[in-house]
Parts: sequence; C-alpha cells; structure tokens
Amino acid sequence: MRVHKGCRPQVLTHDSVTVAVDGVIYFSIKDALRVLTRDSVTVAVDGVIYFSVKNTVNAVTQIQNFSHSTRLLAATTLRNVLGTRNLAEILSERESISATMQSSLDDATDPWGVKVERVEIKDVRLPVQLQRAMAAEAEAAREARAKVIAAEGEQRASRALKEAAEVINESPAALQDGDSLQEYFIALMLKVSQEVRGTSLLALGGVSIMYE
Repeated sequence: MRVHKGCRPQVLTHDSVTVAVDGVIYFSIKDALRVLTRDSVTVAVDGVIYFSVKNTVNAVTQIQNFSHSTRLLAATTLRNVLGTRNLAEILSERESISATMQSSLDDATDPWGVKVERVEIKDVRLPVQLQRAMAAEAEAAREARAKVIAAEGEQRASRALKEAAEVINESPAALQDGDSLQEYFIALMLKVSQEVRGTSLLALGGVSIMYE
C-alpha cells in the first residue's frame, strides 16, 4: 500500500484501486434537522461542520465512508447535545453548544483520521404556533406593564391633588386673593404633570400644562 500526499486532495492507492480524499471538507446540516429539546419543544436546526482528513490511510481503512459517517455522527450528536438543553439555552448559548459538539465529534472521528475543525449552528427555527404564542405573550406583557405605569401615575396624581386640598383647607385665607389662587393652581398643575409624564391638565381660565 502506498500513500501519495498532495496539497489537496490527498490520493491513496492500493493495488489498482485509487481513492481521492479531500484535505478539507465541510457540509451543511440541511433540511432543517428537527430536534426535541429538554423542555419538549421541537425546533428545526441548520448547521455547518468543517472537518479535515489528517490520516488518509485511516480515513479509507478504518471506516467505509468517512465523509458520510461523519455527517451521520454530526446529526446524531446535534440531537443528543440539544436534547440536554432547554429552548432558552439553545437560543442564547449557540457558541457553547457548538464547542461541545466540536469536541465530541473530534474525539469520535479521531480513529478515522478525521479532524473536526469547527461546528457552527446557523439557525434555530421555532414552530409557527410557538412563535405566535411567544409574540402574544410578549404583547400581553407590554400591555400589562403599560397598565401598571398608568395606575402608578394615577396614584401619584391622586396624592398630589390630596396634598393640594389639605393645603387649601389649612390656609383658607389664600383663597381670598384671586391672583394667589391662580398662581397656586398653576403650580399645582405643574406638579401633577411632573408626577405623571404625558399628562395634560386644563384648568379654568384656559391655562394648560403638558409635561413630557
């Protein structure tokens, strides 16, 4: 058996049989490989694996089809690794998951003379129904926050008006002076508008204050 090494590809000859072995190969995990996560969500995953042949003899003699076998192993490893993660982890920890896959695949393919250089998870797609449910949940959360903000604003405005009423009750003499009363109400309106951003108050006499 003679091994002839070129730059790329490498060629292994055995008697009258010649097999071309690519030096660097990559393939995509196409057709959106479907994976069940730890929290029982089915996701479609696209990925790419880059590997090279480091030992052409082993690549041909230790495995029947090193390229096809590496692809099958990559798909199986992807399912196994993602199956131990929940959806949130898969979406936020792609680099960590890719590194775990690369290490596992490299160890498994080493006897074949194959070196797994890199694994990349390109895309993780959720079922349409789950996307709609998540969008509805996000919208409901935004509406809930808006209601809370509005309720807090009303409480602050109510407290400001209550304080104003207490001041008036404690200083009835101030009501005898029209100018002082108008100035007081303008100050009160300004305070309420500042307490509740975006609130517009219109008092008698056409005085209007809007605080953004």
